Amino acid sequence: MIVHNYGTYFYAHGNFYFIVLKNNATLCLCTFDTNDQLNELVCELSIDDWKNDRCPFVIDPYSPGVIYANLNLKNGMTRAHISFDNGQNFRPIEIEGHNTKCILKNCVFELELRCSNDFLKNSFQKKSIVKFRGRDQNWKHHLRYDTFVSLNGGETWKKIYLEIERLTIANNGGLFFGKGGFTGQIMYSFDQGINWHNERIVLNNIIGIIPIETPKNQRFAVVDYNQGEFVYTFFIFDFSKAKSNFYLMIENSPVSKRHTL
Repeated sequence: MIVHNYGTYFYAHGNFYFIVLKNNATLCLCTFDTNDQLNELVCELSIDDWKNDRCPFVIDPYSPGVIYANLNLKNGMTRAHISFDNGQNFRPIEIEGHNTKCILKNCVFELELRCSNDFLKNSFQKKSIVKFRGRDQNWKHHLRYDTFVSLNGGETWKKIYLEIERLTIANNGGLFFGKGGFTGQIMYSFDQGINWHNERIVLNNIIGIIPIETPKNQRFAVVDYNQGEFVYTFFIFDFSKAKSNFYLMIENSPVSKRHTL
């Protein structure tokens, strides 16, 4: 059970977490120990997140003891951290493959943690599969948000460089599916976002992507809405019949359902 007042307190996995502002300048994440004594877990939470209606921390709803937070660094930057031991220790989140080939600032990023049930549902689609939007500290990219994905509960992370809206992950990470942010086309990847393929179906406004997974089938139902014409269109993208990674069966409703608002 999870009970919360986002940005103030959070109860999950039998633990009660809450935020304390000290000296109007230090934001701490606290809980109670087994003797009901106040226990400060970390006191470098991002005050900017708290003041701007973002969440200073997020609890993984599937994995007890896993906490995500943006922490302030001594050099003035903010960096995403993760704890696997209920806040006793936090370590910086690092992007896989960036240890040797990127400049320090490119490897330092902060997460966009939001305060809503929809955010939790979208970010933690399944146990061990986590995705967040965030931005790195490179001055050239400071206004750009990318998607960061973990397929093993936060142990390692990948950065999705292509702008993908409503990214949905299926088949334990074997299939990434979503809408291209710039083209409006359906995009999909079989290698965890390294290479992307697209279908020349330009969508208007996706209001839902629903994975339909069975032992023998891998399908996605996509509901698109054309606001100008008040038309909903329903597509089925079927990957289970694919003979290779580059073949996709597509079905769409022969008659769009018209709905007048």
